[in-house]
Amino acid sequence: MAPIEDINPKGFFEDLEFLAYHKAMYGEIPELLNDVKLEKLNNLDSTYTTLVRKRCSQSKWGVKDPRMVFILKEFKSKLINCKLKVISTRRPINQSAKSMAKSIRTDYKTASEIIGRYEVARLDALQWLEEAGIETIVVDYKDLVEKTSETVKRIAEFCDVTDEGLIELATKTIDPKLWNQK
Repeated sequence: MAPIEDINPKGFFEDLEFLAYHKAMYGEIPELLNDVKLEKLNNLDSTYTTLVRKRCSQSKWGVKDPRMVFILKEFKSKLINCKLKVISTRRPINQSAKSMAKSIRTDYKTASEIIGRYEVARLDALQWLEEAGIETIVVDYKDLVEKTSETVKRIAEFCDVTDEGLIELATKTIDPKLWNQK
């Protein structure tokens, strides 16, 4: 996903193909205040399955989309010969809500309600991941921006990434000045 100059000038690094499917299943982020329709979850079509399996043909790949907390179980069922590892980012709800309010141009109360829904789903997903024995790492957003090098190395180790160039690139991509904690 491309940068948005006044919100995130470095970019969002979300896979546009997955993002399109997830938007189709859940709508735009503000619509998440409505009930997630179970029939949408149960109707993941074959082209979505094909996309997941196409990515599985790569040795390493990832999906970054906050909506994954709602679809993780169904997503895992699409993986064939592909190991699932999950990186979950933890951030105080008020900070996430302020950031979301700015990025989707809504009020803080609405953003807080949306973030609250995400957080409940994230915690439910973490419980399921633990019960399913799926490798998971939880990263504090604060550590990512304050201890960037150390945290990126921890994530790289978790993901079996040893390419120092990629680790350095990931470290340089994180810009603590963009952290809205006020």
